[in-house]
Amino acid sequence: MTVSARIDARLNELDLPAEPTSLYDPIRYTIALGGKRIRPQLVVLSCGLQDADPLAALDAAIAVELLHTFTLIHDDIMDNADTRRGKPTVYRKWNANVAILSGDALFAVAIRQLAGYAKYPFYGALMDRFLEGTQLVCEGQAMDMDFESRTDVTLPEYLRMIERKTSVLLQVGMELGAWIGKADPEIVTGTGKIGLQAGLAFQIQDDLLDATADPRIFGKKAAGDIREGKKTYLTLLLLERCDQREAQWVHTILKQKSASDSDVTRMLELYRDYGIFADTEDVIRTGYRTAGELLERFHPSESKSGIRDILTQLSTRES
Repeated sequence: MTVSARIDARLNELDLPAEPTSLYDPIRYTIALGGKRIRPQLVVLSCGLQDADPLAALDAAIAVELLHTFTLIHDDIMDNADTRRGKPTVYRKWNANVAILSGDALFAVAIRQLAGYAKYPFYGALMDRFLEGTQLVCEGQAMDMDFESRTDVTLPEYLRMIERKTSVLLQVGMELGAWIGKADPEIVTGTGKIGLQAGLAFQIQDDLLDATADPRIFGKKAAGDIREGKKTYLTLLLLERCDQREAQWVHTILKQKSASDSDVTRMLELYRDYGIFADTEDVIRTGYRTAGELLERFHPSESKSGIRDILTQLSTRES
């Protein structure tokens, strides 16, 4: 059975109470939506990098995946999102109150997955890092919300935001796997840096795909970020390079949060004129390459090959 299949099996076997159904049915529904399961796979494989049994980190992998799922339930409320992976969000299928409470319960379920490591001497550090990661994800979400009303967001600020909102969960997950594999502290930190670099590249890649990918493959409306006035790596890089008149127009479009087809066309033209697409692709390649170079410090193993395959899969994705 593959790592991904084992993770899915464990998720399906979660011992959730039958009642109240209004609390637990939305959790079951959200888990059943599936996903790439990249984060939990990296937790398991990071444990295997240390010559330990990778499946020793399976409970931690489930904890990380449930934490990620919890954030998605709450994000959908904040984003007023109708669908998640082609299905109605918990927020839409039930209501905001149900989504809030089910998300809270799911966070508790996530933490309880780590209870099996209580006998390990690193349990305190593992739990602290897991909770610190949760706090950092919340900080990233708060920064993202603050950016919506600001016109002076800088590219370095944006990178700090996505590091917290997206990258830190990959970083923390890989650190947990290394801890469970009984790695030395410096190895734990080095393992986490692989996830950090991959996460940054992943989010910037998401920004690029939103503007360039075939929406039938990407699964989202073409140029949705532009239409909704979201500040992305591409728009902030453009604002660093364009002239004052063009910058004023970009700010106007972002503030309106309802760009027309002609507005989208012009924005994409500006991206091309100022080399935004090409330079963003370079940043993404550099991020994944850096993650790969960090991985090469480990000796050959099936887990190392598995992480390398995931990095390749992410770097070449179209959705």
